[in-house]
Amino acid sequence: MPTKKKMILSVVVVILINVFIVYFIILPTVNDIQEISDAVYRERIDLEKKYQRGQLLNKTLENFEQVKAQRGKIGSAFIIEGSELLLVTSLETIAEKNSLAQEIRLDSKKVAESKNLYQSQKINIALTGKYGDLRQYLHEIERMPYTVNVFDISWTTPEKIQPANAILTMTLDGKIYSLPKPKKQ
Repeated sequence: MPTKKKMILSVVVVILINVFIVYFIILPTVNDIQEISDAVYRERIDLEKKYQRGQLLNKTLENFEQVKAQRGKIGSAFIIEGSELLLVTSLETIAEKNSLAQEIRLDSKKVAESKNLYQSQKINIALTGKYGDLRQYLHEIERMPYTVNVFDISWTTPEKIQPANAILTMTLDGKIYSLPKPKKQ
């Protein structure tokens, strides 16, 4: 066999071996590497999401501990069902202290709110007295431990306004909130 044919045959064999190596070894390996790279990327994204959820959980737990410390304050803003008399007595004490005539009307209908965790009840308070006393009354009911959510205040004045001694009528419409009685164990 001539040398030229041997060289051509050698080159063809080398080319065929290279094609075989590329096609059956290198290409499948590259595909496997690409799949592994995609899997690593998806896993990294999943881990980042889990890390963010973990951080959010930690933040939520911190916030829960802060709220838990103030749970007594929140609970004291509500009236225990059936103890509305304590609120009325407090309001009467404040009115008497400020020399005001007061009339309180509580709606007998209670409305369940927030998935029945608490109830609201409408309240109407009519007060008569001097402006400064009425203002002091408002200031004092803001400091009460109970929450009275006032959503409307109206004033009526006499026809002849006498600056310092004018007797005014103020009406407050709002809601009070009550929690159910704790169950005895």
